[in-house]
Amino acid sequence: MKRRSGLHTVLLVALLFSGCQPVLPIAVPTIVSTQPISTPEALPSATPTSPPTLALTPTLTWQLTPSATPKPVYTPITSQNAGRLLEVAVLDFGPWSQILSLEWAPDGSLLAVAAGNKIILVEPHTWSVAAQVDLVAAAAGLAFSPDSQHLAAAHRDGSLSVWDISLKNGAQLSPVFTLEAHRKGANQVVFSPDGLWLASGGNDALARVWQVRGGEAVAQIIGGSYAVADLAFSPDGAWLAIVNGNLIRLRKPDSGIMGLTLQAQEPIYRLAYSPDGRWLAGGDTANQVLLWEIGEDVSGRVAGEHTGQPGRVNALIWQVEFHPQGDLLVSAGGDGTVRLWDLISNQALMVLSGHGGAATSATFSHDGLWLASGDLDGHLHIWGLQD
Repeated sequence: MKRRSGLHTVLLVALLFSGCQPVLPIAVPTIVSTQPISTPEALPSATPTSPPTLALTPTLTWQLTPSATPKPVYTPITSQNAGRLLEVAVLDFGPWSQILSLEWAPDGSLLAVAAGNKIILVEPHTWSVAAQVDLVAAAAGLAFSPDSQHLAAAHRDGSLSVWDISLKNGAQLSPVFTLEAHRKGANQVVFSPDGLWLASGGNDALARVWQVRGGEAVAQIIGGSYAVADLAFSPDGAWLAIVNGNLIRLRKPDSGIMGLTLQAQEPIYRLAYSPDGRWLAGGDTANQVLLWEIGEDVSGRVAGEHTGQPGRVNALIWQVEFHPQGDLLVSAGGDGTVRLWDLISNQALMVLSGHGGAATSATFSHDGLWLASGDLDGHLHIWGLQD
């Protein structure tokens, strides 16, 4: 992990973490395609721009496939076949509905999309809208509960909201509760593996833990000197990993007791645990996808790199996430690409292009059948493999 020049580091830190409040570009749909198409050519990298505050009213058009056409059958994505991914659908949420977060329900029934000032629940296979939520403030982070019954959102005004998704009826959903969680904005929210707690990180440099039932506070943890850009529970729920500047600190979620501290050369923006808890991945502000093996002897390495212009916002790694089997890692970058990495060979398996501006999100469905990605131009891309 080679250290970049001091000037570039200062510029990036000032840009993303100044005053404990990083510049997090702010963030329905028209189905453009429902048939497999070839992977598009890469687009030039684009620096995100701020949208107007008025979001477009969502519209949905559905292109029906003739009944005589056989329904495609898809096979789960693995490290052996990931290099053959195809784009099977694109949903367009409008030019100002920037996608900031995607989250699959653990039972595979829904894909939640934070696009502009709405959260849209999309049903897989048909890629139709099941329900939507109008927001007062855009959602920077989304999380489903382990039982897929609740959806939580971290909002740019500092609030957290939780909805009971089991009550969806195709219309508007009402939150079970809303919390005033953070000053200056909330960046991320995650459920504990047992579904009893909810953790959030904000621009006030704090991580907070809440009870899911009723929203009572459990703990308040000082993240450090900078905004808490991301956080994640370990798979066993014993630790809460908290991003702060170029550090990842592992803390006890109920008491804040300090455990392990991981350090990178550049500020970190995203992190993710592998399903078995063996690995912790991070995405930094300098194109790098980082990987630490968590054990008695902690070791770290660069798993891969994107190609954004050094020292600019398009060098930001917006998302890292593991495949459910744990042998694949996906990253979404400001260079407009989504990349898949083989953790065994440490090789890039696929570069998925065609995103408008920055690719902000990339996430596997829990059955490994789909990979969804989103971008700052409001496009949701669905990738899969025909059997």
